[in-house]
Amino acid sequence: MNSPVPPRKPIPQQQRTSISSKDEIEAVLRTRSMLISGYVTQIIQIETGLTQKRVRSISHDLQREGLFVERRSRTLRSSKTIIQGQASKVHASILMVLYQNLGGSPTINTINTTALTKSYSLYLAILQELPESDQKSWGEKLSISDAWALAREIRTKDAAVLNCKSCKAEYFEAVHESTNLDCPFCRPLFPSSMLSNQVELPVSNRVELTA
Repeated sequence: MNSPVPPRKPIPQQQRTSISSKDEIEAVLRTRSMLISGYVTQIIQIETGLTQKRVRSISHDLQREGLFVERRSRTLRSSKTIIQGQASKVHASILMVLYQNLGGSPTINTINTTALTKSYSLYLAILQELPESDQKSWGEKLSISDAWALAREIRTKDAAVLNCKSCKAEYFEAVHESTNLDCPFCRPLFPSSMLSNQVELPVSNRVELTA
């Protein structure tokens, strides 16, 4: 005969408060970091569970402390508005390939904001080394909130990083993107009115982006 299972002892109020306070502190610290990195309020709410009012209060605290809070946009976009041509698809591909290389296979099922933030910093560094183009679209960088939106579409299986059978490059492909272009690296890159400035990457340089 099985012995009856004793009832669980209730967690003392003081211990519950301690656990709650620890979670609150971690959420606030994460919010501060994400605000400084440039994430929009909506994403921070999703990631931390804090209210919009609380996030804005923390943002004001940072500004009073003299810390820079980058706010390029207040809206959360999707691949439909982010990817509208070859240039934006190249940008998205560079960023998401970096993200998957840093975050590994778990990025297929969850968003790793630590890996995403580091990937975004690397993406900005790579942009400084790329050729210039006189076409505006090639110089329009994505925001870190755009990066989060694309990572979410990977998690929801609305997007993926694929391998091009032709040039062997890895590229980002989304169900809802506003272009019928497949691999963006199979065409000349960074076009300019000066034809000699167009770039076509050798196959050996296209295979993989590494951190």
